[in-house]
Amino acid sequence: MAVGPPLGFWSNLLLGGRAAWDLLAASPVPKLTVCGDADNFTSIAHLRGLVQQHNRARGASDGGHEGCSGRGAAGAEGQGGGRMRLEVLAGADHFYAGRWAEVAGVVVRWLLQVEEERSHQHHQQQGAPG
Repeated sequence: MAVGPPLGFWSNLLLGGRAAWDLLAASPVPKLTVCGDADNFTSIAHLRGLVQQHNRARGASDGGHEGCSGRGAAGAEGQGGGRMRLEVLAGADHFYAGRWAEVAGVVVRWLLQVEEERSHQHHQQQGAPG
């Protein structure tokens, strides 16, 4: 999971954000990336492109799921096979000032969705109704 990954040119150069991103992307487990659309360390367009590139490499026909949310609502869609989900928080900066409860909510909803999918897949493999 990545929250506000520093992937812009200068932040990558100074903080090495791309190396951490590459480690995350290489993992075979589902992934979540959360970023504010007012983040000054990463452009949403660049991050969206990285997520889509990652998901296409994983065989996703749609290039990946993305949720865009203001304060509150954030969707959670499937993440099987090491796919990555991007959640963009409207109006949030890199430090999520006053928005940490919302970030936590996004993470918890995503974790519950991943667990639900894992459980469903397990039941299907066991021949039980999902």
